[in-house]
Amino acid sequence: MVETDYKAMVENLRKRLAEIDAERAEIEARRSDLEKETASIKEALSHLLPLCGEIFDPNDLSGAGFTNAIRSVLASYVGKWLSASEVRESLGQRGFQLSVYSNPMASIYKILSRLVESGEIESKSEGANVFYRTKPEASLLERVALLDSKKRSQ
Repeated sequence: MVETDYKAMVENLRKRLAEIDAERAEIEARRSDLEKETASIKEALSHLLPLCGEIFDPNDLSGAGFTNAIRSVLASYVGKWLSASEVRESLGQRGFQLSVYSNPMASIYKILSRLVESGEIESKSEGANVFYRTKPEASLLERVALLDSKKRSQ
């Protein structure tokens, strides 16, 4: 009889643990949805605020898209070579929500490689390390023109 009581307790505890795990998964999914919605709203505000005569803080990347946030980080270090890890660190310091991505470093590497392929930034290898920077000869107007031409071709 004692053995049966323990088995029932174990079964009840296992059920409760499964309920807690399911509830945790729902909460994490909701949190992720809220972070994505927040980022989307902040991105919209970053585009609308200048139209209203308000200043958008370029050091606050919380509302920027991933690629534009990386562009902003690289542009703020003109002429300086940054590793992908340094880009990630700067994104986090400027409020970009990396937590919504399952593997942010993979995304950072992919975006950096696309920007290199497009000629927007350049890279150099030192041993096993790769560093990136905005092309120093590319003026702001040239970069804007490049971005506009890319948008039109999509």
